[in-house]
Amino acid sequence: MKIVHAFCTFDKRQLLLTFSAALLILALSTNFLYTANLYAISLPEKIGRLNDYGNVLTMEDQRELEDKIDQLSTRKIGLTVLISRRDPYSNPNIYASEIQTKWNLRTQTSESFAVFVQERNEWAIRLFLRPAVTNLFPSSEITKFQTTLQKKVENNEIRSAVTYLVSGIHRQAFPPPTEKKKPREKGSGGFILYLAIGIGGGLIIIVTLLWWEGRRRCPRCGSRLEKTRNFDQVTGRKTEKNCPECGYHERV
Repeated sequence: MKIVHAFCTFDKRQLLLTFSAALLILALSTNFLYTANLYAISLPEKIGRLNDYGNVLTMEDQRELEDKIDQLSTRKIGLTVLISRRDPYSNPNIYASEIQTKWNLRTQTSESFAVFVQERNEWAIRLFLRPAVTNLFPSSEITKFQTTLQKKVENNEIRSAVTYLVSGIHRQAFPPPTEKKKPREKGSGGFILYLAIGIGGGLIIIVTLLWWEGRRRCPRCGSRLEKTRNFDQVTGRKTEKNCPECGYHERV
């Protein structure tokens, strides 16, 4: 009877206040822990398609790469790049996955995504290429492209790696024009060669004839010289040239 009497006389208002205070403390603790957790794993905001939070690119690099990314978008080829020196998860796979969710990249089927993140003293890359990009490369070239990119990251050449990534995709989408060689007209080269040989040969013959004819003329009056051949017992056989007009005499 005493127990029943004590229960009946218990202050129900005090019980209700105690229960309400406990709920309030629990709610405040949960909110505090949630806020602290959000602060600890705060993720970078998307400021564009090229997000250099690691400050590895120069202003000129950013302008050039952003221009190439904009040109890719005209071909419906999306590319988003993040460069970060902080990974709150200490796991590049989780970090890349959380960024994809925060930036709403999973539902964009044409948007490729690349994360360059520093893990302590080393860098890591996580690359998510959509078919809009992979279809640009021949099957053998895409593997080589990714391998080269990975080596640059392993060597901490992040600026070079980012440039190689964007420029490589841009080069495949917009290949440089090749100069077409004009077909050589058949017969034109041979004709010019034969013509040059003919003219040169003719000039040589004319000069030779003039030289030969000049030797047969008298140097005094220009008349044709007469040749006579004599045998000298001392000097041997000699040829004499005589001019019938002026009497010029020459022995050869």
